[in-house]
Amino acid sequence: MTTQMVTSAIASDQPGSDPISEGPDSQLVASHVMTLLNARRIVRGLSLTALVLILLGIVGQWSLSRPDFPGRDLLAGLTDPGGESNLAAAFSAGLLVSAAGLFALIASAKRQDVYARVWRGLAWVFAYLAVDEFAMLHERTVVFIRDALGAEATQGILHHAWVLPYAVFCVVVFSSTARFLLHLPSRTRLLILLAGALYVGGALGFEMLEGPIAAKYGVENNVIRTMIVVEEILEVTGVILLISALLEYMRTHLAGVRFDFGLQNGRP
Repeated sequence: MTTQMVTSAIASDQPGSDPISEGPDSQLVASHVMTLLNARRIVRGLSLTALVLILLGIVGQWSLSRPDFPGRDLLAGLTDPGGESNLAAAFSAGLLVSAAGLFALIASAKRQDVYARVWRGLAWVFAYLAVDEFAMLHERTVVFIRDALGAEATQGILHHAWVLPYAVFCVVVFSSTARFLLHLPSRTRLLILLAGALYVGGALGFEMLEGPIAAKYGVENNVIRTMIVVEEILEVTGVILLISALLEYMRTHLAGVRFDFGLQNGRP
């Protein structure tokens, strides 16, 4: 099970090359370097990396209650599933960037397709989610939403007030892609819907469940830490499943498509 991509070599003005002219000052070399990507190995590698990071995150959270644990603060800081700008956040953002890239590749290959804009739009959605994951943009909206709606309106399941606009965003994305999903092959549709359910269930569902507990007891307790770990497992599993579904779609439905990447020499 492989996805095949062809990468064009960088052009050079050497004699004997077989350039493809793009203009008076630009050339593309005709020879190619071919790289074969094995989808199963990619998904297996991502899953193994996720497992290692989650286990380290669990150990890191457990170490917070052990003052004598060696390297406690460093380990907990780097692997905290709910942390910002650490290894866990970088990996999650990388997964979302990968999904965005696959959506973009499919959109490019199907540029004449009636749903090309949807593929492209989903690429932008996941690119934004990647930035949001790493920079925790959603957390920065909490104060603004609480001020706008009032403290009483953002209690309980809305304690993490950012879930409200993001829930609306999810509804908009789903409703605007419903026809597109029905157009997809049944297996691809099922995998994407399952991936979405896992991701949204973790990102929104568990945040809403955590809300009343965090409001009453704060976030520095083992119940919240456990829920954050489960939330991260659901999110990461959902995105890896999505990547697997997109790679499988490319293998089965874009088998005859070749992707060429290259650089050209020319004026800016």
